[in-house]
Amino acid sequence: MSNSGTIPLLAPIAITVANKTGIEPMALIAAITFGSTAAFAMPIGYQTSLMIYGVGGYRVKDFVTMGIVLDVLLALLALILIPYFWL
Repeated sequence: MSNSGTIPLLAPIAITVANKTGIEPMALIAAITFGSTAAFAMPIGYQTSLMIYGVGGYRVKDFVTMGIVLDVLLALLALILIPYFWL
């Protein structure tokens, strides 16, 4: 499943869970959005990464090396911003 397909699939579930638990629905939607875009560590994470993977002579190790750093930064950003704005 692509990252862009994850959000419309999980958004109704997140809204239902938020309404039943009293959490701000936008906080869960933001968490889903952050999570669905955190696919930097593998070439299959984004269509553009997959396109340059073969032609650019990159290896999976190249994506993992830089992708893990970006994924950790995005997770830290989400952990700070989601509670600040919505909780």
